[in-house]
Amino acid sequence: MTWIPLILAAIIGATLVYGFAALVISIRREDKAMSLRHTPDTTTSSVTRRVTGCYTRGSSPGVSSRPERAVPTGPAPQYATH
Repeated sequence: MTWIPLILAAIIGATLVYGFAALVISIRREDKAMSLRHTPDTTTSSVTRRVTGCYTRGSSPGVSSRPERAVPTGPAPQYATH
């Protein structure tokens, strides 16, 4: 009978540790991608932003405001050296 509270405490503790680890991994992934100014692309990113309070203003959920990466087609600019 005394094992039930210990088992419940272990389950709750493991859940909290797993959630914290997922939160830290998601924050580091978004920080490396430098995508904090845009709407989140994944559910994990969305939940992480909601938990931490980080959000983008004026953007609707589910719609990415991230611009497409464009490949420059012209020659590189020439700068005058003095």
